[in-house]
Amino acid sequence: GIRDIGVTGVQTCALPIWARAPEVSCYDRRRVKQPPTTLAELLTLAASGRHVGLSLSPLGIWWSAGSLGADEAVARLINRRPGDPTPVSPADRQAIEGWLSWLRHAAMQNRVNFFNDPQDVNEGFLAGHLDWIPCSSLSLRRFKDGLKGNLGVSPLPSGPGGRPSAGSPVRVVAFGLNSSAEQHRKAMDLVLLSLNPLVQRALSLSDPEVLPVNRYAPPPVSSSATLQALVRSQGFIKGDALQSLSLSTHEYRRISAVLTQTMSPLVVGLGSVGEATDQLIELDRKSTRLNSSHANISYAVFCLK
Repeated sequence: GIRDIGVTGVQTCALPIWARAPEVSCYDRRRVKQPPTTLAELLTLAASGRHVGLSLSPLGIWWSAGSLGADEAVARLINRRPGDPTPVSPADRQAIEGWLSWLRHAAMQNRVNFFNDPQDVNEGFLAGHLDWIPCSSLSLRRFKDGLKGNLGVSPLPSGPGGRPSAGSPVRVVAFGLNSSAEQHRKAMDLVLLSLNPLVQRALSLSDPEVLPVNRYAPPPVSSSATLQALVRSQGFIKGDALQSLSLSTHEYRRISAVLTQTMSPLVVGLGSVGEATDQLIELDRKSTRLNSSHANISYAVFCLK
C-alpha cells in the first residue's frame, strides 16, 4: 500500500514496487560446511580456524545490534534531537554497552577481522582470505561469479537479544504534484504493471537482488537456496527499530563517521567498553540527526535508491 516517506516538515507518499533483498551472510562452502545461526556459533567458527570479516560501517555491524537486543536503544540514540540534554536511560545504556562488549570480545578472537571499509571485506572474501562475511544482496552476483559454485548464502546469526537487524531498502514510486491527468494515468499504468504478480515473480527469478512486494507473488523459494535465505532474512526485519529509520545520505555518512571514530579504538583494545559507550553517546549527542539543512536535499537519493 501507500507508504509515508516524509521528510522533516514535508509529507510525502509513495507506492512500493519491489524490495531490495536484505542483508545476509555469505560464506565459502569449501571451508564452511554449516553456516552459523547464532553469534556463539559464529565465534566458534572463528575458533575452529575459519576467518570471519566484519566492517565498522553501519550496514556492516548494525545487524549485530538486533542480535544482542540493542537495536531499539541505538535507534533512540540516533533519533535524539540536536543538543538534547536528556540523559540516555540506564536500560538503553546497558543495551548499547552489551552490544559494544560483544564487538570487543569478537575482536579479541584470532580470526575475526574488522575493517573500516566494507569494500575491503568484500575483496578479502573474493580473494579467499575470509571465509564468512555479512554481505549486501548487491554483492551476490559478483560473489557468485568469483566463487563459482562455492558461494553459500544464509540469514545473519541471531543472538541472546533476538533476530539480527537486516536492512532491506524498498524501491518506491512517488507521483509529482505537477503532472497532467494523462501523465498521471500513464504512470499509474506502469506502476500497476510492475506490481502484476507474474512480473514480480519474474523479477525475483531474474535478479538475485530483488524480492517482490506484492503479497500475491510469493518468491519460488523451492528452486533456489539463495532465494530461500533472502526470504527468511526479509522476515527478520518486520518491526525492526534500526531498519525503520529514514536516513538521508548526509545522516548516514555522519553516523558512519561516529561509528568509525568510536569502534576503531574499541576493536583494537584501546580504552574500556564503558569509555566507548560514553564516547558513542557524546558524539551522537553533539551531531544528532536532523541537524543539517542538507539532509532534506539528499533524502530521496538514499530512501528511493
